[in-house]
Amino acid sequence: MEGTALAGIVSVREIRQALLNPAVDRTAIARSFAHHAETLLPDDDLGTAVQRLSQAGVAEAVVVDAEGKPVGVVTREGILETWRRATLPG
Repeated sequence: MEGTALAGIVSVREIRQALLNPAVDRTAIARSFAHHAETLLPDDDLGTAVQRLSQAGVAEAVVVDAEGKPVGVVTREGILETWRRATLPG
């Protein structure tokens, strides 16, 4: 957050890759790994979420309220797990 604005998002995958790369400065701050955060609204459906993630080529999006404040994160893995549980028989 920069004041009340979302500054970006850092993925676990990117952090993992950086930690395994000996050329990466270990004192680097989160901002150096952050990228633009794709955003969703709380009322966006899963189809919209999947489409936005796919179009942006990212694995996560930040859910923001009407004022643009973060209220959660949606991940591709989370969507797939939710879909899997919802479609299991029984």
